[in-house]
Amino acid sequence: MSKIDRNHVSEIDTFLKELRESGEESASQRQEREQYEKLNRLRDNPQRDEADKPLWEDF
Repeated sequence: MSKIDRNHVSEIDTFLKELRESGEESASQRQEREQYEKLNRLRDNPQRDEADKPLWEDF
């Protein structure tokens, strides 16, 4: 059996890397990046207004 080349990078991966590094973001790419930055920020830094209030108090 031959060894598996684990460091191989396909032509399409090389092309996509060059494309990402070379050009400006389109408006939709910028919007999507900003959207996910906001989601990640909210996920990583949760805010609770009423920290001591039980969730079931208003039921």
